[in-house]
Amino acid sequence: MKIKKILKSNLTKYIIILITGLIITFPAIIPSYNLDGYCNFASGYLITVRTFLKSARLFTSLMFYLLSFTKLPYSIFSVISLIFSNVFNALTVYKLSNYIIDKTNNKNILRNIIITICSFLIFYNPIVLELFIFEESVIMFLGVYFTLLSAIRLCGNNKKDIFISGIYLIIAICCYQGVVCYYLSILLLLLVVNKYDFKTIFKKMIFGGVIYGISLIIAYILVKFINSYIIVGVNARLGRLNIIENIKFVIQTLKIILIELFDYVNFYWFYIVNIILSILFLILFFNNKDKNKLVILYLFVNIVLCVLMPFVPNLGMNSDANYTAARMCLSIGSTIGILGIYCLLQITDDKKLSLYALMSVIVVYTLYIFVIYFQTTYMQYDTYKKDMSYLNTLFAKIDDYEKDNDIKVTKIYYAHDSNVDSHYSKKIMNSTNYRVMAIDWAMDCAVSIRENHRYSYIKMSDEEKERYFANMEFDSIDDKQFVFVEDTLYLLIF
Repeated sequence: MKIKKILKSNLTKYIIILITGLIITFPAIIPSYNLDGYCNFASGYLITVRTFLKSARLFTSLMFYLLSFTKLPYSIFSVISLIFSNVFNALTVYKLSNYIIDKTNNKNILRNIIITICSFLIFYNPIVLELFIFEESVIMFLGVYFTLLSAIRLCGNNKKDIFISGIYLIIAICCYQGVVCYYLSILLLLLVVNKYDFKTIFKKMIFGGVIYGISLIIAYILVKFINSYIIVGVNARLGRLNIIENIKFVIQTLKIILIELFDYVNFYWFYIVNIILSILFLILFFNNKDKNKLVILYLFVNIVLCVLMPFVPNLGMNSDANYTAARMCLSIGSTIGILGIYCLLQITDDKKLSLYALMSVIVVYTLYIFVIYFQTTYMQYDTYKKDMSYLNTLFAKIDDYEKDNDIKVTKIYYAHDSNVDSHYSKKIMNSTNYRVMAIDWAMDCAVSIRENHRYSYIKMSDEEKERYFANMEFDSIDDKQFVFVEDTLYLLIF
């Protein structure tokens, strides 16, 4: 009877986490496409397989390959993917919180709630928002889950745990390379939760670093092998590698990212809460008679790992094409959840005032996260509606011209007027509100999302722009932006 109650309680807990995730990401579940999504839709499942295979994203490739045998509409697939993204991410939150509760032998309900909320803030942090805009996000979140499993396994005391941890991390990196930035920071957190001594923590972190390095090497080898021997006509090259330039790139990029936070969360909210929790931790630490003096070092290293691990792959990238994105920096947003758990570890059950103080801080921040999750995912849907409104107007213009002139348009020559905004809103400029027509490669795909309609999308020359659109500037759609000449549309994008 007791076991049944535990199982029921655990199931209820998971369902609550899942429903919470579904509610705050509900707008993302409504059919919509991000910039890459237009290309995937236009290309079809089978061609998209090649796209992901080139990056050694094996499980995403397998998913699209299996989908190629179905007639499942891409819009329906995007809905299913977003739902199961929450299924896996909720499972990750559930797994981490239960592991910490078990290892700390917590029976205090309030402490368990705090652990669960902090675990939620680690994996539903604001930077993770970017994953939800991708149709293949279900595989990305599967990778996050296997990253956690890898860290948990390495905390074990069996020799085979090292091998299994490595297998799990390789699976994670084959889902999506960006998710493994979580690995070492989560590993250190779990080692501290286990109350291992310094020697054991140091040894296991070394093992973790080796496993992480091997997984990156395997991912690189897979990319080279696939592009050299499996996908014909594609040759992946390392490019010009300059470690010094890459280090400079990381430093410069890190400064920008830590200030802008990819525009997914307010700078002041994020850092104020981090500072409040840091101060609270120090107060709790110095008031804890049974404190482990090394825990300050562990916390410092944990935060450093959260911030720096996303940039390790940048050190080995082509120096001429080095880049980063929010989906590669997920661990940066997890610092508040990690700080919350470190604070809790310093509080004994009899310190109810301290528990209430910690609970107040993380609940307020969690409510804020709920708001920005819903607002940002709705922004993605609103962006999609605006994109489709523009595209439908474009398609209608083409259809009317073809009907009136009995000719089929095959080419679209485009140009931009003098000021084309890349985002619909300048207040929030993240990946959820790019204007598809302002991004050349995305618009190239978007104009071909209709079945049996394929257009050559080509940038027009300066002479052509002067001929058809001299001194023209627009802030909205106008008939003058569409000039048809035989089988060609000359298009001015505002």
